[in-house]
Amino acid sequence: PVPGPIELGRSLPLLANDQQASRRQAQIAPDAGGLHVADLGSTNGTFLNGARIQTASTRPGDIIRIRSTSFRVEPV
Repeated sequence: PVPGPIELGRSLPLLANDQQASRRQAQIAPDAGGLHVADLGSTNGTFLNGARIQTASTRPGDIIRIRSTSFRVEPV
């Protein structure tokens, strides 16, 4: 579950092993239909279902990818 806004990046536990990720890569936060994803100006980009995004809303089943790490959005 994502209870509130969470930053993702290699300086944080979720991506600590992905050295290709930026220190502050992206932010995810709950929204009405799933999650809202925003890239935080990373060098290598944040991807949703294979497309590079700056900001986007997700639905269950969507895949968020940050370098070599992927997350699937699951319904709660």
